[in-house]
Amino acid sequence: MERLLTMDKEQFISDMQAQVRQILGRVADAVNDAPTGNVISGSEMAVRDAMAELRQRVFEKAVQMRIDSTESSFPPPKDATGRSKQNKGRPPRTTVSVNGRMEWRRVRYHAPGEGSDSPIDRLVDAMETSVSVGMRELAAGWASPDAVLPGASRTSIRRRRSGYRRRCCET
Repeated sequence: MERLLTMDKEQFISDMQAQVRQILGRVADAVNDAPTGNVISGSEMAVRDAMAELRQRVFEKAVQMRIDSTESSFPPPKDATGRSKQNKGRPPRTTVSVNGRMEWRRVRYHAPGEGSDSPIDRLVDAMETSVSVGMRELAAGWASPDAVLPGASRTSIRRRRSGYRRRCCET
């Protein structure tokens, strides 16, 4: 495997339509359920949470589809003797990104004496980290909040940073 293949954009859109409709329904319900005179403050957190969930789901699905298209096109890697490594299944891997914690699955291979490996990991994230560069920059305060999360208030960014700052910067 030298590079990740692209996903089928139309299939991705088709697969996500039901989830987008569900989230948009939650947004509409939150705004409709907010009391008169308090429409913005009575719905903004529910809308923010729903949209954050959608952003995370969309990103996770897109990455997974790209992984799936690549893995289906490549044969298993070979061990030192030239035999195909054993498929050990598709265990999950998680990454914390500015789009939330995402989980993706990839094939893990094993060869006696060589251990286990997931070649796709290096193609998805060359640094093979569990916290994305964007999240580390945001947590450490190196990136401006608007550059990473356009429209986010400084207060919400500070709250997000506090939970991840030490963990992210030490990784």
